[in-house]
Amino acid sequence: MAVLETTFVIDLMKESKRGRPGPASQKLQELTDRGEVLQIAIFTLAELFVGVAKGALPRQERTAIEQCVAAFEVLPFERSTAEIFGSIVGGLEKQGQSISDIDALIGSVALEHAEVLVTRNRKHFERIPGLRIEGY
Repeated sequence: MAVLETTFVIDLMKESKRGRPGPASQKLQELTDRGEVLQIAIFTLAELFVGVAKGALPRQERTAIEQCVAAFEVLPFERSTAEIFGSIVGGLEKQGQSISDIDALIGSVALEHAEVLVTRNRKHFERIPGLRIEGY
């Protein structure tokens, strides 16, 4: 199984809109060929809907998001995930490091489910202890 991070989903939608495959589409094919179950964290969906609210064409953008994510299982945020999130943020802050809350939330969901996180922004997630990351 694989958790697809927001940048990955956005890149997939852009490639689809352009009508030509790119790195995200190629990675999606690789994941599918490996038999991975494709998932997104509930926070990825939230980030995508922020784009709808800010966009010039909210109806079209919402439709594009709904079509793109329909094939993915949406992973929830549970009490146990909240503990993982707290451990990530607190641990990094103790070391004098910071991470955006949304990245820590997405990372905590991937950790909760012991899944690899697929992202273009490896640097955002590399500081999360125990998180397995695949770039593209």
